[in-house]
Amino acid sequence: MAGGKLVCLRPYLACWDWIISSLLINYGVAELLAVFALARLRSAEMRAKRRYANLLEREQEARAEVEANAGAAETARLALERLNRTLKALNESNQALLHAGNEPALLEQVCKIVTQDCGHALVWIGFAEEDECKSVRPVAHAGFDEGYLKSLNITWDDTERGRGPTGTAVRTGQPCV
Repeated sequence: MAGGKLVCLRPYLACWDWIISSLLINYGVAELLAVFALARLRSAEMRAKRRYANLLEREQEARAEVEANAGAAETARLALERLNRTLKALNESNQALLHAGNEPALLEQVCKIVTQDCGHALVWIGFAEEDECKSVRPVAHAGFDEGYLKSLNITWDDTERGRGPTGTAVRTGQPCV
């Protein structure tokens, strides 16, 4: 009877005949089958643990990707909000232009609109003068000032006082932020 059972186990452990024979002598067929069943269960358990670890790793990668996409989405959302505020300010400035009685009032109104809609602490408009110093004269402003504009003494000449964003924009004819 042991020989018949041994034949059934042979496909699983063909090269281990001598181990199986010695186990059969010491323990018997039922115990040997229980050992093999336990070995198969442990093997299945190890495969399941590897699959679980693989799934955890894939989950972490997916979470990282979702977080990266969420960061990109948040950046895009903030940029869209900023653009919408700018478009709103442009629209309201166009409306102010239609209803303006004079240039100084229009310039003041545009500064107020940009301060309110875009959230800037200070907005000002200056005219580039064609004088000897190539100065920039503030003509309108809105927001927190407290003498700040008077103390700037901005020029558009290619000197230290004229190399900031205002002077660069006047000299080049391009926006400078």
